[in-house]
Amino acid sequence: MIPSSKKTGIPTEYVLADSWFICEEFIKEILNIRKQNVNVIGLWTLIKHKLKYKGKDYTSKQLKVLLERKKSI
Repeated sequence: MIPSSKKTGIPTEYVLADSWFICEEFIKEILNIRKQNVNVIGLWTLIKHKLKYKGKDYTSKQLKVLLERKKSI
């Protein structure tokens, strides 16, 4: 749907996805398609497994704290 919205000129500001899609590769692909900042909304805080971010594994809680710190800087 994201490539279709790009072709029609519909602006994409938010992407809503189920938890199993939320990963670094998914977000990179969205950014490659849109070539702009896009907010990704997902249930990633409910995920029990580790998420890879910049080559390191984090729990969803650890990643949330890390990204909130970076955002506030």
